[in-house]
Amino acid sequence: MIDTTERAVQIARVRALVRSGAAEKIRVASGLTISEVARAVGVYPSTVFRWESGSRVPRGERAVRYLQLLERLLGRENR
Repeated sequence: MIDTTERAVQIARVRALVRSGAAEKIRVASGLTISEVARAVGVYPSTVFRWESGSRVPRGERAVRYLQLLERLLGRENR
């Protein structure tokens, strides 16, 4: 389990990726659909759509899982 400071940093990082549009770019470049990302993170596709469109921000454990997925996708792109 991560401590609350690290969790806050991770949530801030994923929110920055979403706000800048980078999260969507990472997903698209990886060839994943919104539904695939939603399934991997454990949320509804509409939730991922709202995150990417800027009408909602990722929160809590789901935000951390989303960041972890995005980081794995980035690692895959850099190979």
